[in-house]
Amino acid sequence: MHHFYRNRLVRAYLGASRPRFERERTANPFTSFDRRDDLKMCSLRRSDPLEKSEAPQKHPYDGPYLIINATLNATKVTDLAQQNRKAESFVFTPYYCGFDFAKIRAVNPAKPTFDFGYRPTEQYAYPKDGGPGVGTAMAISGAAASPNEGYNSSPATAFLLTLFNLRLGWWIGNPRISKTWQEADPNLGLLYLLKDLFGRSNTSDKFVNLSDGGHFDNMGLYELVRRRCRYIILGDGEEDHLFTCEGLANAIRRCRVDFGAEITIDVTPITNREAGISRSHYAVGTILYPEDPPEMPSGYLLYLKTSLTGDEPTDVREYAQYNTAFPHQSTGDQFFNEAQFESYRRLGLHVFETVLKRTNYYRDPPASMEEFFHRLISNPKAKALSSVAIGG
Repeated sequence: MHHFYRNRLVRAYLGASRPRFERERTANPFTSFDRRDDLKMCSLRRSDPLEKSEAPQKHPYDGPYLIINATLNATKVTDLAQQNRKAESFVFTPYYCGFDFAKIRAVNPAKPTFDFGYRPTEQYAYPKDGGPGVGTAMAISGAAASPNEGYNSSPATAFLLTLFNLRLGWWIGNPRISKTWQEADPNLGLLYLLKDLFGRSNTSDKFVNLSDGGHFDNMGLYELVRRRCRYIILGDGEEDHLFTCEGLANAIRRCRVDFGAEITIDVTPITNREAGISRSHYAVGTILYPEDPPEMPSGYLLYLKTSLTGDEPTDVREYAQYNTAFPHQSTGDQFFNEAQFESYRRLGLHVFETVLKRTNYYRDPPASMEEFFHRLISNPKAKALSSVAIGG
């Protein structure tokens, strides 16, 4: 199932981004797969003018730093702090892959101790092939159907999913173990099949179980706060028909517990609806890191949520009228038709265009992220949506 899922993801996204008329693409005529559609995570390192390379890349990567989040399942633990989570955060990046979590957390941030493991991406799991590919990391990050599901794990569910072989997750070499960190999977899989069957996994085995990043943090916020990012733009597209913002609340809670970072944001303009209509598509908040002076946060969070405010394009409003669950239809529907897919795509574009218009982005683009957030917060229309103020 994992390989099938990975191949479809690579074809649907990475393969589709390569033009069919490109001579280098020699796809299989039956499956339309091309091995070269996928690319290695380590190839997405930003070009460094100070780094000398004997063989410079033909097309050097100059995009944003990619962090693909996964969940390291740990259903069998002795640490009381982890027994409820049953998981920790695992990342794939162009430079390193692995995990890191503090045993002594925000209770005593001055003297943290760490249980961690990071390995160079280029040598991790697939050393002969240049490390894991984007397709592999993407499939693991989206492996929602897995016997081990982080805080949602249960022995009964694990038994049934394994029995019917619904296992999108992956057992991969533990970065902490020197003998197995370069192995992509166990040589003898029977033991780990049984671990799947009974829902048993931890951080000290030779191989660790990875699944959907949403089993730990569905927002992708946790790893950005760990890196002390000053400006964060978060897109929340999870199924949330009750508008409780559970994913955001969960991320805020864990960032406070693990990093001592206090995130303050008012989402009531989004969640307090009348006849299914919100007052805003977004909210702005602050992030007070442990090293910041009291009441002087250095981080800022722009939170975007799939919501309806009544000013959407005509086709989106028409689709919402006949499909009352939109834009929070069940994720169990894996076969979107054209109208459904286009309605979600256009709504997402509309949400961000609303933010750009509030900052006068099209007529006078801001020179920096600081100016972008300052305009967003200072805009008279936005003041009613946020009580945030940026100091001098």
